[in-house]
Amino acid sequence: MTAADIAAYIGAAAWAPQIGLWVYSAASRPKLKIVSASKIEIGFSMLGPIANATLAISAERRDALVEKITLLATHEHGERRNLVWRFLNENQQQIRDPQGNISSQFKNNPAVALKVSTLALSERIVGFHDPDFEELERATSNRLIAQFRHLAAQVDNAAALEQLLQSMDFRQAQRDVENFMYWKAGRWEFILSAQLAGVKTPHKQRFAVTFTESDITALRRNLELLVPYIKATLSSDPGDQKLITWNWVYPVITAIR
Repeated sequence: MTAADIAAYIGAAAWAPQIGLWVYSAASRPKLKIVSASKIEIGFSMLGPIANATLAISAERRDALVEKITLLATHEHGERRNLVWRFLNENQQQIRDPQGNISSQFKNNPAVALKVSTLALSERIVGFHDPDFEELERATSNRLIAQFRHLAAQVDNAAALEQLLQSMDFRQAQRDVENFMYWKAGRWEFILSAQLAGVKTPHKQRFAVTFTESDITALRRNLELLVPYIKATLSSDPGDQKLITWNWVYPVITAIR
């Protein structure tokens, strides 16, 4: 054995602790698995496009802290949309009334983080919204409310509301909102990406969702509720202050192996 061979062995031995640390780190990272209910709730409202997924999330190796979940929706013709979790809905308890009917009570929390244990499933309804729509809605709402207040300082509430609804600004806002009703018939791929604390690469799982023409017809009917929603929000007339009931659809969602 030459001096060069001995030096090579010493150098390799010096790297052994670091390599062992890398192997241990990789082996001890939490591993997630996401299971979806058989159907997913899809909607469109003044909150924009919405996807509410009922998920059961488990962790292996060690507990995990999920810092963020995103949903990339890709239509079969190539259109791609990004949604981000905004709330976590937890089923707290079920109550049975004297007639035997069962109702569920839910705890609705903003989506900040989710602790997933190796000992039990974390079951949540995860609500996904479109951040691009949220940005548009904030700017549009602020502009229209300011315009309405300006009008209401000059005429009564009913006249101010009518002038707002007939204005070019409101009609443009309608078109902007309608352009975000991008759900369409056909097959979509939904990729859920969960970002874990301390892990660079997000955990990803793929699902398939198919919308029918009747699904899209039901969702597009929600566009007809935009004006009633504005009236219910701004009008002082009790006749306009109605509860708006949005249409939802429940297509089947299946895991892609």
